[in-house]
Amino acid sequence: MSDVADASPASTRTAEGRIEFAVAGVPGAPSQPFSYVNREKGTIRISWEAPKDDGGSPITKYVAKEVRSGRSISCRTTVCDFPGLQDATKYAFRVAAVNKVGTSAFSDQSKTAYADTPPGRVRSISMLSRGDHTITVGWKKPDSTTEIEEYLLTWLGNSVSLDGSTTSFVVPNLDNNRKYFFSVEARNSVGWSAVRQSEPFQSIGTPLAPTGLQVVDLQAGEQVTDVRATWSPTLPEGEAPTLYTVSYSVAGKAPAAVPGCSRIQSTACTHGGRTYDGSIYSYSVRAHNALNSSPASSAVNFEAVGKPRSWGAWQAFPTGSDNQARVTATAPDSRGKTSRAAILVGGQVVWEADVSEGVAINEVVSTPSNAMEYPVQLRMCNENAPTGCTVSADAKSIQTYGPLRTEHLNPVSAQVNGLQVTWTISGTSNGDAALLGVRTDNGAEEVIALDSRGSFSVTKAVTVSDYNTRTEIRVRLFDDAPTGRGEAQVSGQATTGNPPPPTVSIYKQRACNDGDSDTTNDCSNLGMLGCTNNRCGFMGINVTGARVHFGCQVTKSTANQNMWAYEGNMDNGETITDWVFDAGYIEVTCEAGQGGPNYFSVTAALNW
Repeated sequence: MSDVADASPASTRTAEGRIEFAVAGVPGAPSQPFSYVNREKGTIRISWEAPKDDGGSPITKYVAKEVRSGRSISCRTTVCDFPGLQDATKYAFRVAAVNKVGTSAFSDQSKTAYADTPPGRVRSISMLSRGDHTITVGWKKPDSTTEIEEYLLTWLGNSVSLDGSTTSFVVPNLDNNRKYFFSVEARNSVGWSAVRQSEPFQSIGTPLAPTGLQVVDLQAGEQVTDVRATWSPTLPEGEAPTLYTVSYSVAGKAPAAVPGCSRIQSTACTHGGRTYDGSIYSYSVRAHNALNSSPASSAVNFEAVGKPRSWGAWQAFPTGSDNQARVTATAPDSRGKTSRAAILVGGQVVWEADVSEGVAINEVVSTPSNAMEYPVQLRMCNENAPTGCTVSADAKSIQTYGPLRTEHLNPVSAQVNGLQVTWTISGTSNGDAALLGVRTDNGAEEVIALDSRGSFSVTKAVTVSDYNTRTEIRVRLFDDAPTGRGEAQVSGQATTGNPPPPTVSIYKQRACNDGDSDTTNDCSNLGMLGCTNNRCGFMGINVTGARVHFGCQVTKSTANQNMWAYEGNMDNGETITDWVFDAGYIEVTCEAGQGGPNYFSVTAALNW
């Protein structure tokens, strides 16, 4: 650079320098705007993506323009609420980006949007009516910028979609004994409202008639008593609790509620002051919920007849004599003109007598047998029997017992298997579990405690030292608690079995060979058909397990060699015979003790 207008100025009139600068322009257009679900009335929230090119200068703001009216607003970010719009009106938008250089072109036009919002929550949910397993649920229409198109009603895993013009629904198939919460949502063209939930609602039906009604005389006094009624609870079929009313009628009169027993929660009721005048009372009970009452239960009658007092403490125990038990008690007040006591065994009267209150009863009575337990009870009756009777509540189970005698032990039986003898000992303990004393072959006595008070059967296994040996068992049946029952005895004998037969095998002990120096294998001198080679040979016999001397004989030979040859007075072990055989089939039978306890006959075979 120079300040002289000369093509070649002097160096004193020139200067050099550097200038740097950036070139900037307007940004590119943003993306097509899109709208969100609206949450504010008269407003549409729109958004877009920033332009890919900011023109070399940061974007400072955006301009959003409503296409139909041309109205625009300034937006700081890529999300912007456009206010001042009308419900149920279509709107479209375009957006431009602004930097310090200028404003970009406007974006493509957005899709049509509405300024409407989803509906508010329904304003209330109520139970319009209810019935047996049903509830009619109703609600008030919510605020909405547009028409409600649909409702969704839900309860306990169920749901139903309803037309937007509907504001009630009859819900079926409900459990009357359960509370339900109901939820309702509303939907318009924009979306779904928030959920509103109801208070708990419950359907209502009619309770079932109570069951299990029982009426008991409390025996509260001599001439006047209280009666107690109890029953099983029943479900209310509506809101709990179930309430009950107990009614009674007497002498054909109209039923009346028992005083103090109307709409009570308890399942028990006491009717006081009932005179023992022979009247028959008929009791029944009904169940109630908030709206409905059940039919009356099945009626139960009570005859107002005085019963004897309950029996006090009493005892029943066996005497130790066959089929005999002793019963001790004190007679209670019969509450009547007569007083008749009885002892029952197995439900049958075995003793009966007129007694006075407080008299001691001490009687020996019979049972059918000692073989089993029998229930024993006491009964007291007055002149109003059978109604005027009291039976002891605590029946006692008694099993009588008696002495132990020979007939209580059966003959012993034995099962023999070789050296083992299994004895079976059977009989009866005659009413009280006894003991068995068992002794075999003069050994020590083994005492066995029997579990059964009646019939028993036990086994005793004994291993005897030898075969064909006699063994003996002695058994006694006795008792040590109680003692003094006597003793039964039995004995038996058995003999162990025959020994098992021995094992016999035959084999070619050594081959014939007359051509060597060993003379023990020469066969020609025995005259055996001239057989002198190793095809022929001497037989060996091996026996184990024989208990006596025995003999062996050839009983079959295909070559008829040494047929019926016999070797006697043999012992266990290997025996080398002088029987020579050529090739063929041979059988040898060994036998001993003909007719004796150690008899055996065993045949062995060999293919030579």
